[in-house]
Amino acid sequence: MTVPAIVLLLMFVYLRLHQIIEPLGRLPILPMLFMAVLACFVIDALGKRLEVRAAAPLWWAAALLGWVALGGLRVGTGVDPVATFMMVILVMTLYGVIAGGLQDFSRLTTVALCVVGINLVLAFVGAHQSVAPRGCIALAIEDGRFSTGEGRPDGRSCSERAQCYDDLAEPDHEYLCERVGLAGTSSIQNRVRYRGILQDPNELAFTLAASLPFLILLVGRFGFASRSLTLLSGLLVIMWCVVATQSRSGQLANLAVLGVYFLRRYGWRGILISVALTLPLLLLGGRAGNKADASTLDRYEAWRAGLELLQTNPIMGVGPSMFTEYHHLTAHNSFLLIAAELGMIGLIGWVLLWYVCIKTARKAMQRTDDRAVSSWGTAVFASLIGCLIPSMFLSLSYHFILWIHLGIASALYGATCRRLPDFRVRVGFADVALCTMISFAFIVAVYVMLTLKGY
Repeated sequence: MTVPAIVLLLMFVYLRLHQIIEPLGRLPILPMLFMAVLACFVIDALGKRLEVRAAAPLWWAAALLGWVALGGLRVGTGVDPVATFMMVILVMTLYGVIAGGLQDFSRLTTVALCVVGINLVLAFVGAHQSVAPRGCIALAIEDGRFSTGEGRPDGRSCSERAQCYDDLAEPDHEYLCERVGLAGTSSIQNRVRYRGILQDPNELAFTLAASLPFLILLVGRFGFASRSLTLLSGLLVIMWCVVATQSRSGQLANLAVLGVYFLRRYGWRGILISVALTLPLLLLGGRAGNKADASTLDRYEAWRAGLELLQTNPIMGVGPSMFTEYHHLTAHNSFLLIAAELGMIGLIGWVLLWYVCIKTARKAMQRTDDRAVSSWGTAVFASLIGCLIPSMFLSLSYHFILWIHLGIASALYGATCRRLPDFRVRVGFADVALCTMISFAFIVAVYVMLTLKGY
């Protein structure tokens, strides 16, 4: 019951089917699915159909999210405790059912197949959107202001924004002239994107990069001809979409993912091979000019704001989801966002969670005595690297897609222990001390970098 429920939930989380199928949009479909998948997990666990191991990453994820919940109880910070607890419950449910419900390689394979299929659909929608005709997009109103969120295509074609303000324009509406894609999607500033939590082009690119290792893992089971054709086709559509998002962090993530595989196969020469293969992506994608420079400067300002907020409350931070109450932009760095909102204790916990997940994947990758374990370890390690790099430029701390991949890394621990009883990942005092040093070194490095750049 748990695996089909997880697959259904992932389809709605990624593809936002309730926003595409109108009758579903009238229902609180996502909360219902979260409760259903949790109920299926509990029933399977009580019925002994699941063998749940307390994986090492689970403890650190629980501790970090517990610290977030504790931050929601603080008075005088302006934190909304109800919203904070709902966020913690949803993230922990999504992470927990994946980490605990997929501790078997057959279940992991089923969900990996689902993730790959969904991401190929996303990539196809993005690729199609990049060549779709332009249309007028009516902007939505949020908090009394026009937002460039998802918008609503109104059916009129255009070649420039001024054409959208003709006699057919609705009064008191703002419009954009963008490419109109499948399922009511539209571009933003000529950058392709999807809907919901993937309406930011950067987050769509990061999602595709994180799924790429599982595509490589699954097609590795095909014959040589089928494997080559399937992998090449998947790579082409994903890279086409990433180029069309113009996301610099997405390009770096794709380069890093391929670099992991080529480095493992060919040693340091593999880095040169991965750069050569992704060179077209680096040349064609990304933004340049004034808009790109302005985006970089905005990031520097947000990072400086994050350091200042950390300085005001270095232990517990200013509170969950409070960064934008002090700065007009989000942090554009998941580590700085955690530091500013949860203090140094939260940052150390965040680094520890990443450390344990990466350590688990790396130990599995090194088990050359079992090909399945080694292949899965490589895939999970590459997917985590594909998530880690965008996390340095985007605010992904509570992003569902990121926690899905952290959950898969945690499930790998249980699946490997089940297959190889001697497999263990222990976290001792030295590991905690190392992560503490990394956390402080990160803050110092950001401070020095910003100071040298005059911020």
